[in-house]
Amino acid sequence: MGKMSLILVVGFNIIFMAMGFNLSGIASHSYKNYSNYYTVEQAQFLAESAANVAIGSLYQNNTWLLNDTTTKTHNLEGGQYTFKAVRTTPNGQQYVTFYISATYGSMKDSTIVVCNVPQYSSFAMYSCYDNGISWVSNEVCNGKLHADSILYIDGNPTFNGYVTVGNGISSTKGSNPTYKYGSPQVGQKLGWVNNFNSVTAVTGYESLDSAYKPASKKLTADIYMRLNSDGTIRIDTGAYVGDGQGYRKAKNVYNGSITGASSIGVFAVTDTSSNINIHVRGQLNGKMTIANLGHGNIYLDSSVTYKDTSSISTNLLGLVAKDTIYITDDTTNCQNPVTIDAAVLATTFTAQHVYNNDAYGNNASKRLFTGQPNLYLKGSLAQYSRGVVGASNSSNGQAYGFKKNYTYDSRFAGNVGAQGFPTLAYFAVASWYESIQWSRNWWDIW
Repeated sequence: MGKMSLILVVGFNIIFMAMGFNLSGIASHSYKNYSNYYTVEQAQFLAESAANVAIGSLYQNNTWLLNDTTTKTHNLEGGQYTFKAVRTTPNGQQYVTFYISATYGSMKDSTIVVCNVPQYSSFAMYSCYDNGISWVSNEVCNGKLHADSILYIDGNPTFNGYVTVGNGISSTKGSNPTYKYGSPQVGQKLGWVNNFNSVTAVTGYESLDSAYKPASKKLTADIYMRLNSDGTIRIDTGAYVGDGQGYRKAKNVYNGSITGASSIGVFAVTDTSSNINIHVRGQLNGKMTIANLGHGNIYLDSSVTYKDTSSISTNLLGLVAKDTIYITDDTTNCQNPVTIDAAVLATTFTAQHVYNNDAYGNNASKRLFTGQPNLYLKGSLAQYSRGVVGASNSSNGQAYGFKKNYTYDSRFAGNVGAQGFPTLAYFAVASWYESIQWSRNWWDIW
């Protein structure tokens, strides 16, 4: 019995010694794991801090480190980080890439942040001043909406995207808008276009200030551009001559492929003293930006659509007016719903003569539909001073013009956007990549 007791005591001691050794090892590894995780986190925090400082500095001053590509080193909280800024301008778009490396102890975090100046086509709807014009029942905005001043609501519109406003929201009594992504964010001010230089900065743009050949013959009459589904365009100028199937002008100045007229597909009136208007209609098969940077306007004489509207389509249209873009009050637009496939930017976007009884007012088929919108814009709309597209007649209680359904074309969110389209005045984060270089010693202990 004595021997058995001794064996049991010795056995238990051996077992407890082994368990204690294992527990000690586990505790030791746990401490090392904790220490290494702490080191990793500190390296990440250093890199993120450096990235945030760089992004904030660039946002406040877009010329920061304009011609400085040297690598800078700083010590912070027991660690060290380096960063370098590299600027590029692919296709005329401004990019700044920050290369950041942060080291803390044996851990290293490498971060690459790409910032670019976003186009105004980053929004489904953008306006600086809404002029008391309300979103009403049955109207829809499918995409990000920004009102730089006040967003007006009168009824039950639906916003299927993030909503940001500068000064707040004004709603009539009983209004019940639907916000898919929560209440609007208030206090964000973004401003308006500083200049339209981006339009003419692209290599290969075609000036519409002069007749095509010879270029010395300056155009003095309105320009009419008909987009064709076979990838061609027809450009006319002069006195109107109707043909019953759209329009043509007294003088044809070009009839051929888009790239045959402009290698980049950008057409612009650039004479700031010009009063020439540009009229557009048809179906686009290709990439184009049409801009009027003079005192004239752009008139949409029919629906302007793409031949291919799929998500992988390469058809893209930009419409830019330093003044106004009108939905023309011609027969086609007055008797049918209007569809616009484009990124649109103008001081004002509006329906022509929407208040006048001699236009939309006398055409019963153009009264606002009660059940659904009749103006479909797929792309993007940005305007400085919001214009009226639909209005009520106080004398007879009837509504004329359009109800809106704006849907964002997500292809304008990437680098594919409309050529030469104006950009905001600040940089924004386009992408963020981060990787950790783990210490080999950490893995060796396992």
